[in-house]
Amino acid sequence: KEPDPSGSPSAPNTGAGILSGKVIVIDPGHGGSNPGAVDNGTRESDNNLAVSLKLRDLLAQSGAKVVMTRSIDKTVAPEGSSLGQELQARLDIADRNNADIFVSVHTNSNSNADITGLTTYYPSGRSAALAAAIKQNVIKTTNANDKGTLPATFYVLRNSAIPSSLVEMGFITNPG
Repeated sequence: KEPDPSGSPSAPNTGAGILSGKVIVIDPGHGGSNPGAVDNGTRESDNNLAVSLKLRDLLAQSGAKVVMTRSIDKTVAPEGSSLGQELQARLDIADRNNADIFVSVHTNSNSNADITGLTTYYPSGRSAALAAAIKQNVIKTTNANDKGTLPATFYVLRNSAIPSSLVEMGFITNPG
């Protein structure tokens, strides 16, 4: 697999398929010194990366050029960078690769371990259709509990110049 300018392997596209010619950046949330939520013997950053690598391969099979913001457990910006610098480094990868779509993959948490479900977020006023399509397809595939599609002001959404969505794919606090 060829490295993109960020040093993270991208998946070569197959040259054919419904996503042929599209560049999709997959951002496995957290990583390195920031593991995100930790519960049930697992770290959010590990879950996000495992799912993102599978997503990369599926999208590449559909013809997309897929660029990962990270493909190993590491920060994207240099160690010691601020959270803002870390998040901007993820968006910079999308900019450098002229991405068509940016998707950030996360795992939610809650003090109530019984809560389950998937929520997709989009920047206010744009990308709602992208977030809804992601949610619909994930629920169709996994039978996850539908927790909705909502506008949000997360850094990677409000500062993205391209269609973008942040996916909270489930709850790390739920043992299931």
